[in-house]
Amino acid sequence: AVDFSRGIPLATENTWYNDQNGHGTHVAGIIADITPSNVKLLPIKIFDGINNTISDSYAFENAIRWLCLLKSGLSGSLVDSNGYDTTYKYNAAKTKIENLVAVNLSLGTEGFKCDSYTAMSQYNSEKTAYQKIIDNLLKNDILPIAAAGNRSSSEKDGKAYYSLPGSCDGVLEVSAYDNTDDEYALA
Repeated sequence: AVDFSRGIPLATENTWYNDQNGHGTHVAGIIADITPSNVKLLPIKIFDGINNTISDSYAFENAIRWLCLLKSGLSGSLVDSNGYDTTYKYNAAKTKIENLVAVNLSLGTEGFKCDSYTAMSQYNSEKTAYQKIIDNLLKNDILPIAAAGNRSSSEKDGKAYYSLPGSCDGVLEVSAYDNTDDEYALA
């Protein structure tokens, strides 16, 4: 298990087990409960604090890069806070986990209401950045499974909301449902 919540994992601060919000532990617990005992889970922490914030914007990208290095058995660099490759090589031992097949991304943006050119432009700009990260997973045959954002069209004004990375191409997007008045609706 590795803590990426500070952007780059530090051996001296590997506090992956400290989930102040509880959401990641809750979701991991559900996955562990329904996963056969011969399947291993690899916890990775990218959020910090009670509000599940990313303290460094590159934490998500680095966590995915690291997973792809493990899948491919290659060593490579992560990015620094400016988006440039670091000089330190990660996975120097060239550990290879061939059966790394999926990653749960229990995260997502607040949601984009794409009802104007400006809103759609902002969504497309952010989607491009997320898609680059998702494409790295897909290139390494790792299925990304992401939260839909759980914002229903009936929540505010009947408009559809798009969440990232859930709405990226190649992502298996999942959502929660509420059972209200004998009807199922998006949570």
